[in-house]
Amino acid sequence: MLFMPQLSSNPGLVRSALRALDLLVLLNRTGPMTHAALAKAMEMPKSSLTLLLRTLAEEGYLVADGRAWRTGPALSNLAAPKPGLDLAALARPVVRRLSDEAEESAGFVVLEGTVGRVLASAVARHPLTYAYRVGQRLPLHATSWGKVLLAAMPEAELEDYLARTSREHFTPHTITDAASLRAEIERTGPDGLGRSREERHLGIIGLARLARDGSGAAVGAFNVALPSVRFSDVAEARIVAALDRATASLAAQLVGRA
Repeated sequence: MLFMPQLSSNPGLVRSALRALDLLVLLNRTGPMTHAALAKAMEMPKSSLTLLLRTLAEEGYLVADGRAWRTGPALSNLAAPKPGLDLAALARPVVRRLSDEAEESAGFVVLEGTVGRVLASAVARHPLTYAYRVGQRLPLHATSWGKVLLAAMPEAELEDYLARTSREHFTPHTITDAASLRAEIERTGPDGLGRSREERHLGIIGLARLARDGSGAAVGAFNVALPSVRFSDVAEARIVAALDRATASLAAQLVGRA
């Protein structure tokens, strides 16, 4: 089937933006395509196409799957919510309750390209605590919620993440090696408990669970962070129970809205 790029002659429109949209529409319709096939279908020079592909991949809208390209998680994130669904508004009271029950700071984070973005947060009532900032973007490899989000990725997306991201070494405990990080992600699993053991900040422990909608699709992750001096088996049991209640609460609210 021939794909006809829908470039407009209107001089007020940005042609590069239209090219990007055409490319996303094409891959959404056809599934994975090679660079050569895309260049032919889009009627674009290969050099220009390469730059466009890299740009969209950097933001998570495309993923390199072997020699082919396909749509990435950022495009799915745009399409997932129905009109009127405000995930941040739904998550805020759940996060406040999570923080109260865990007795520590808590947050809700969504995947945004190759990083996570904080949608909701609540700060613990302790003199010594850790605070999340709404809108804050943080790397996946060094955080507990990042590990559960990575564990929920399809294999091709995880491979792409490990291959093309540069993973900063924040502390002596940060896992940056691809093989070691993959092993950590596999230990975590999509339904497991994500852990960060002073990997982003020295002295801070993080625990996280994946959040799902009513259909079982991943929508984000709940996280609790606390100073290592307050971490214990008793604290972990309390936090894990609170995380489980938080994920169940959000999933119940999202039934029928996925």
